[in-house]
Amino acid sequence: MIMIDEIKKEIARSMNGVCAARIRESGLGYKVTFGVDWVRLREIAAGYAKNYETAWSLWQSDVREHKLIATLLCPLDEMTRERLGEWMRGVFNRELAEILSFALLSRKKELIPDLMLMAESDRDLERLTAYLALGRYRNFSNDLSDDELQRVRENVRMEDCKDIRFVHAIENLF
Repeated sequence: MIMIDEIKKEIARSMNGVCAARIRESGLGYKVTFGVDWVRLREIAAGYAKNYETAWSLWQSDVREHKLIATLLCPLDEMTRERLGEWMRGVFNRELAEILSFALLSRKKELIPDLMLMAESDRDLERLTAYLALGRYRNFSNDLSDDELQRVRENVRMEDCKDIRFVHAIENLF
């Protein structure tokens, strides 16, 4: 708990009021935001050991920066297929889909089967998260087979191709 309290204090001390106001106005759905940018959150996270319990506790928060830094503090080997669903329940906007994909999901080969299933989901943010993670995985690794990539491509929904929120994520799959 001491580590969590220290992290929260560092985030609060790094508050950017102007940025926080803009985030609130954007309607991203966070109950609280401090307006701390990604670079500063990475600096804060670098000062702490990765710890699943800390990351999970922060992820469950309604505070933007707590959720974002949680993705940096979660040890990769602790992000299991079983835990993926729990983390996905905390994704309620595009920013969280992007950060979770970037910081964790695209770095775990073991999650590819689950990401492929998520890409076929009826939930928009679940598909977006999967597209982002698989696209990034494809760009930075050779472990995504041609068959797996083809399956994802074949199942991309036409409406997603027309939705600006999905375009960049889908482009990385091709």
